[in-house]
Amino acid sequence: MFPWYSLQKLRKFIPGIVALIGTVGSTPLAAAPIDWPVVLKQAEEPGLRRVEGQDKWYFLPSDLRHLTTSFKEAQPPAGGQDPVSIVVEFHKALKERGIHLVLLPVPEKPRVRADRLVAGIEAGDSTKTKELDRASGRFISSLREAGVDVFDPSPLFQKWVAEGNDPVYCRSDTHYTPLTCEGLAKALTEKHVKISGPVDDKQFKIEESALTIKGDLADEGESEKLTMRTVKKAADGSTFSPDDASPVLLMGDSHCLVFHSGGDMHTEGAGLFDHLTAQLGNPPALIAVRGSGSTSARVALYRKAKRSPEFLKTKKTVIWCFAAREFTQSEGWKKIPLP
Repeated sequence: MFPWYSLQKLRKFIPGIVALIGTVGSTPLAAAPIDWPVVLKQAEEPGLRRVEGQDKWYFLPSDLRHLTTSFKEAQPPAGGQDPVSIVVEFHKALKERGIHLVLLPVPEKPRVRADRLVAGIEAGDSTKTKELDRASGRFISSLREAGVDVFDPSPLFQKWVAEGNDPVYCRSDTHYTPLTCEGLAKALTEKHVKISGPVDDKQFKIEESALTIKGDLADEGESEKLTMRTVKKAADGSTFSPDDASPVLLMGDSHCLVFHSGGDMHTEGAGLFDHLTAQLGNPPALIAVRGSGSTSARVALYRKAKRSPEFLKTKKTVIWCFAAREFTQSEGWKKIPLP
């Protein structure tokens, strides 16, 4: 029998072994089908901090657990209600006030970068991950049928991965990269967010530089280098702050804060908020939380609007951005009214 520690080491290679089984003769090894239920099962280990893929790429276990729901009937998160009904209710409440909701579920890192999770997948090849699309896809389809404007950037992310100019997601962090924030802001304003009037590019300057981060999934002493483009005021070189009077509100989880708020969010001026500022011509309002973006962000919006009754009156568009895993892995979707 293998000693226990040998079995633990062998376990790390199971996904790759599964990807290679069944190839014979001159058939390329990478052509083997991926047994996704087996690959995803490794995230079920209690207390697991991360799942390690190829070349020290790290993945959040809850992302994999969410993708597992592609192969079973989705159940509402414990202590909560059906996400679709909650989002639709929020959409209708905003619509009654003349506010348009754009829902932005951030695609799962292990689905978009499946090539770094297991062997046998080319970068950006979505054909090998179609089985995983149902995890979030069933929610997105139902929301669109109910009239919610859902911006799913999965095709864009997969295209960018295939192009190979940027990793799209950080290797050692749960979030997307600074350049993905920029591309996402451009795509949002092109298709979903109306810009009132021309944008005065002269008030902005965008500076490209290298950034070294310690990802939230990294080992102690481990770092990762990224390229970022920082949005600054042309007048004095400072970064932009949120504007509560803006007609656009960006709300959600830490995907709205990473590379914007500094500290454990790595840097300032290069996040989704900042690049939306450059695209819109003025900074949007911002309500974001570091925890779950499903209920906590709406609670924060309720409190803000309760304290400042004029806050919602100026809004025309709300962009609600959160990790797609929230559809099944949040602490619970709850009804939160607008004041």
